[in-house]
Amino acid sequence: MKMEVEKAEAKNSDFQKMIDYLESEQFVEEQARLNLGLKREGEKVVVVQDETKQAEEHAQPPRMPEPVDKIGLRNNIDRWVGYFFKNDNQ
Repeated sequence: MKMEVEKAEAKNSDFQKMIDYLESEQFVEEQARLNLGLKREGEKVVVVQDETKQAEEHAQPPRMPEPVDKIGLRNNIDRWVGYFFKNDNQ
């Protein structure tokens, strides 16, 4: 029983430390900076972007798949275009 009480007291102590931190000015300031983009007067904000992510965004856009209906046939618009313009790919 003593071991269980000691474990519970240690857990309570850890929880109290966490509560104290969450109620501190430091935590509030960190959250304002990270989540709201706020800064102190006179500070400059620098944004560092991941270059690999930028390179991926500027890569060629993905190709659109060929229009196909559920059973593997082309959709009706393609069929009509093929009919009127004698598309050999009917």
